[in-house]
Amino acid sequence: FTEAPPIAFYIAEGVALIFAIMTWLMTPLNHGPKRGMIIYSLFSFLLSIMWIWFIANILIDLLGVLGLILGFKTAYLGITVLAWGNSVGDMMANSAVAKKGFARMALTGC
Repeated sequence: FTEAPPIAFYIAEGVALIFAIMTWLMTPLNHGPKRGMIIYSLFSFLLSIMWIWFIANILIDLLGVLGLILGFKTAYLGITVLAWGNSVGDMMANSAVAKKGFARMALTGC
């Protein structure tokens, strides 16, 4: 199974905490932060990618443990998760198209 997160994850968390405290202390209560929004946005984007990677690895580990407990082959579990993950986006898009009144288009997308 996967190992602990790399040291870069903990460094990024520490830098995010420092930025958050600095923003909280230096920003008036009735205004948003005016300086450094591009840096905050970029850092937030990178940190969100790290969180998604971390949580995805945890879910993969849980799936592996479930496979060991139930005696399933990991290849079958991987194919199942891959198919499910590939279908969720299509389902959401088709549902949104159907709610807009284009049911035939959504059915064709299926």
